[in-house]
Amino acid sequence: MSEELTNNLFNYATSELSQDAFLCWLLSYAQEKKYSGDDAKLKKCAQSLIKVFLLGQKSIFEKDLIEEDLIVKKIEKQWKYIDVLVTLESDKKIIIEDKTYTTDHDNQLERYKDEFTNEADNVYGVYYKTGFCCETIINDMYKGYYFFNLERIKEFFEKYDDIDNAIFNNYRDFIMEYHKERNNFIGLPVSKWTPTMIQGFYDNLVKKIKLKGKLTDGHCGYGYVPNKSGGFYGLWLIPKGESNFKINKEQTMKYIPYIQMQFEAKKDLNGKQQSTMKICLKIEVKEGDDYINLRNEITKGERIFEVNLDNETIKFEKPQHWGSGRTMTLYELDLNNEGEYTEVKQVFEKVFKSFDEIYEKIGKRTSEESDLKIS
Repeated sequence: MSEELTNNLFNYATSELSQDAFLCWLLSYAQEKKYSGDDAKLKKCAQSLIKVFLLGQKSIFEKDLIEEDLIVKKIEKQWKYIDVLVTLESDKKIIIEDKTYTTDHDNQLERYKDEFTNEADNVYGVYYKTGFCCETIINDMYKGYYFFNLERIKEFFEKYDDIDNAIFNNYRDFIMEYHKERNNFIGLPVSKWTPTMIQGFYDNLVKKIKLKGKLTDGHCGYGYVPNKSGGFYGLWLIPKGESNFKINKEQTMKYIPYIQMQFEAKKDLNGKQQSTMKICLKIEVKEGDDYINLRNEITKGERIFEVNLDNETIKFEKPQHWGSGRTMTLYELDLNNEGEYTEVKQVFEKVFKSFDEIYEKIGKRTSEESDLKIS
């Protein structure tokens, strides 16, 4: 978010617990009680939000809704670790898993629904996510939950500009500003991008570039990866199938080569944004443990890995240190951090168009029996 000093509560209350509290507060206006003035407008907003949550479920249609579906009977926070559990007068229950910057872990969402085995047909899930996430990954991981992302949150709240309530307007303004910053990457050099902007860039990239090829099915994922050096925001393009590396007649290693775009949000000693971005050629070993032998076989000890596209040579270089684990970076391409969106997009597009050539070249270095064959 902007570093400009503001008096918006949610610029300081940025945790998931703060957002939980806001949702509970707003939905409490949907109880069976008459309100007047702006409180009546808040009740209408709360009931509209419940309606959106219910209609987001694949099994519910508007013609099936009854009046009791929009009246709140009970709101519970952290009941059996569920962020927000809303019980309606119709006895339908809505599980709201609220995430800002973190993601689900340990099959949380499945476990939450398991708490209601005797009334499973009456329990519905909403994954309320304002922060960094990839919809492709969300759709794969959180089946059965309605994914209410930042775009949907913004579209919902921007309609309610006539409510005179400080808490509500603070949250609404926070969401509008957050959404605006998310798209500010256009026109700025990479070095000035923030963690909020990189999500906007990744979202835009996967929509604008045709990611379906001979070795890929068009899907990619992105998210935040924490590590000791401060973490990064990655985008991954992974091919279908695995490659094989024969160690000897009895042993074969299986691995997947993939592309990783890596954005690191950094600041200089004066606190100014100095972010960096690079594209990495990586492998993940799926079976076997002779990592160094596999890496040496693929790289042949060469510091430069070249691919050609449209009479242009793209040169990836060996990282400062070659790894020796299950996941390894083979080569890197540092991007121009003073370049803007269009330049970065063009470079990634060129690398992706070289995808088949890159992995055909890698596959040939290890074994002709690779499953990653160009047909």
